[in-house]
Amino acid sequence: QKLYTDLIGTPVYEEYSPASPLTYVRDLIIDPETGKLLAFLVKNSRIIVPADISYINSALFIPDRDRIIHFSEVLRVADVLKKRITLIGSRVVSEKKHTYLGRLVDYSIDATHMVLTAIHVAKVFLLFQFGERIIAHKNIVKINKGTVIVKDIEPVKDKGEIKIESAPSPV
Repeated sequence: QKLYTDLIGTPVYEEYSPASPLTYVRDLIIDPETGKLLAFLVKNSRIIVPADISYINSALFIPDRDRIIHFSEVLRVADVLKKRITLIGSRVVSEKKHTYLGRLVDYSIDATHMVLTAIHVAKVFLLFQFGERIIAHKNIVKINKGTVIVKDIEPVKDKGEIKIESAPSPV
């Protein structure tokens, strides 16, 4: 598992000449329909697709600098960027009750399969975050521009700890 906040700013190196970084990760592009990681956005509208990553640890390693391409070369990436769909900062609301749960402050991806696994939601006041909860990807109903809709979840009494939540079981 890798957190979005840990991946931002990660250096990108050529696998066989890691003397100095080629670039740094600026953002992640997630497919809002499937939750798959489509690309790592680097600089100057350029991306690296997950298939071109040799491995990830404290840095991203790619076979060569030619794997850094313009986003327009991958149609799905271009489509998501055109719609300006981003996760961080999006409002998170419940599906049926339309309850405001907070803002999406982080998310995790499975670094092996390159898919979204969970979102981290918290209420935000000025620079403070409170009531953070983690919602599994399977509970996401829809990702829109600026809003993430999730299944109605059981209310959690906030005691300052992070909770992993799932949808209530049918009775």
